[in-house]
Amino acid sequence: AVRVNYELFTSLVDNNKGNNPPASTAGLTAPWRKSGTSNRGAMFDPFVYTQTVAAGDSLEISVPWNMAAGFAVFNISGAVAMSVAIADAAGAVVAAKDYNLLQGVDNWYDYYTARFSFIRDIVDMTIGGFLVGTCTVTLRGDRPAIGHIVVGEVEDPGVTMDGVTSELVHYSTIETDDLGVTAIVERAATKKISCTLTMPKVRSDAVFELFEKLRARPCVWMGDNVPVDAGGQQFLTAFGLWRKATLSDKGTSQCKYDLEIMGLI
Repeated sequence: AVRVNYELFTSLVDNNKGNNPPASTAGLTAPWRKSGTSNRGAMFDPFVYTQTVAAGDSLEISVPWNMAAGFAVFNISGAVAMSVAIADAAGAVVAAKDYNLLQGVDNWYDYYTARFSFIRDIVDMTIGGFLVGTCTVTLRGDRPAIGHIVVGEVEDPGVTMDGVTSELVHYSTIETDDLGVTAIVERAATKKISCTLTMPKVRSDAVFELFEKLRARPCVWMGDNVPVDAGGQQFLTAFGLWRKATLSDKGTSQCKYDLEIMGLI
């Protein structure tokens, strides 16, 4: 077994020499098989549910901040606090923020039995400026872990109307054989968010073009346009692709966009 960057590969043949693993996994006679991602690279793989887990009480990640305006951190666990610092190209910190990940405890039983709930996803659209530098995220807790980190531009295609829905879609299976024995195979789950946007008609063509550009690009979607630490709802935030985007004319001045967002696993 070998590691190339953050990917793990397992050899399928003896005396496996001269074969570049990432380029040698196709076909029935492939000498290598991709077998996973390293712990350090799990937060950068295509999946949100895979996590990079710290060995101690803190986890620090630094990623490029290239003219970005916001960031998102998904699938946090084991952490009670998080801090973020944005530094310019010279290393000077130009923006910093601390986040308390403990969510509200609304009854005495949970308080005394330490059944605390912690924020899993953080999205911040206002911390940064348009500069080239570095974004450093630090998690603190008991073996804190992170599933995915996203840094980029921020778009505001329209105002979300009331009635946003968020549905959990799981890929677990329940199979019963001929003898009546049932086997449950637990697999990952994701979100499906359905919402309606309203916007001035003058912006409709620009928004339509924006969604066309994003047709195969995973993005962070915020159903209520409010960060979690400012009172937003986690269940209305997802990282994924739009599956349906229907634009309709609603009169002389307004347009309506019906959206369906499918989160990545």
